[in-house]
Amino acid sequence: MPRACSGEEVSGQAALERLVADLDGSIVAADRLIRVLLEISKLDSGGVVPVPEPMALDQLFEDVAREFALQAQAKGLRLKRVRTDAWVLADRALLTAVLRNLMSNAVRYTAEGGVLIGVRRRGADVLICIHDTGRGIAPDDIERIFGEFERGASTDREGLGLGLAIVRRAARLLGVEIETTSSLGRGSRFALAFPVLRREAALAPRLAPVRATAGVGEGRVLVVDNDPAVLAATAALLGKWGLDVTCAASGAAAAAAMRQAPDIAIMDYRLDGDERGDAAYATLCEGWGQRPPAILLTAESSEETEAAAARMGANRLLKPAPPAALRALMATALAQGREAKVQDLAESATG
Repeated sequence: MPRACSGEEVSGQAALERLVADLDGSIVAADRLIRVLLEISKLDSGGVVPVPEPMALDQLFEDVAREFALQAQAKGLRLKRVRTDAWVLADRALLTAVLRNLMSNAVRYTAEGGVLIGVRRRGADVLICIHDTGRGIAPDDIERIFGEFERGASTDREGLGLGLAIVRRAARLLGVEIETTSSLGRGSRFALAFPVLRREAALAPRLAPVRATAGVGEGRVLVVDNDPAVLAATAALLGKWGLDVTCAASGAAAAAAMRQAPDIAIMDYRLDGDERGDAAYATLCEGWGQRPPAILLTAESSEETEAAAARMGANRLLKPAPPAALRALMATALAQGREAKVQDLAESATG
């Protein structure tokens, strides 16, 4: 005959079950933390190599919005996708991961109102935006929340505090920076600026994905930077990729060293004195009689450097530039430049 359990035995069993449940939860949390830290390590070490390809943003927005539609509906939120015909050149997996993380945060930290994903044009760029009407972020927290294990003071304590750290790293591999504006109690906007890709160029076969794994192909590269150590390191890196590199510390030195336009120009933003990379590039282009693809390197994430890159028609890459991001941008620019030359020759022959 079964023996009846005493109150102490029932209490002990319940405590044991709670302990097991707590241990299970701790193991799951630890496993998740390890996986996220490995992902960050992979992004930092250059283990992720971007593969740029033409992307229709409208389809990407539809996929992301559909993924979070039920979660938003369960909270009584409006989730709106603004239709767009814009195309960009980007790594699909990285850009998708960035938008998924930003959308997840927007839905999580919005109690009423809604979330919107869409674009707006800004000069030669298309600005991918995720807006929410959530609790907002304190001004002093905006930069801090992109660090590891950091969360805004106005948010709850759920999560690992690593999502935005991954977002920033992934965005920098894409060659862009996350732009953040927020107002406490009114909501936030996270945005990424990409050069607009013309639809006819996006649909052309010549713009198939460029896989920059071992190198970036052949090409002549001009690097302008006033730091000798940076020039030496950059020349060594690009040389390993099979490129012909010419280095200069100023626009005048670059003009003397390279009489004909390179296949791509890498310009530091702040040179000696009052000289700026965008102005030096403009002067060089006048002498060459053409405007080769360019990358503007800068340690400053500001409207000033963004405007400078727009004037150049260049991608802006923030220092310290991850080699994988630089390699992907250069591979794409060189491939496009080569095909543009072929197209120009073909048009001249038939003109």
